[in-house]
Amino acid sequence: MKSENNRIDINAIDKGFLKDIVGNVGGGKSIVGRLNQLKGLAEELRDEGLTFTISYKGDLAVTVGSGAKPKISKIITKTNAVEINNLLKLIELGT
Repeated sequence: MKSENNRIDINAIDKGFLKDIVGNVGGGKSIVGRLNQLKGLAEELRDEGLTFTISYKGDLAVTVGSGAKPKISKIITKTNAVEINNLLKLIELGT
């Protein structure tokens, strides 16, 4: 994990660690419930000028907060505060 300039970057090597965190944050909610929860968190981070990124094995998967520059992912997330950088890596993290 690296933090500087209002940015936190996490590079996960073990996806089990991230799955545990997401599972605990989501509280067993459905994907839609987790997405809504992420959207709220992302918008708060954006409003505070903070960026949070998650990479898996060195490949950037998602950017959340003020540094997000979504294109197509805005249609899915309904916010400009979540950018899916690598859908395949994001899916890999979720499996």
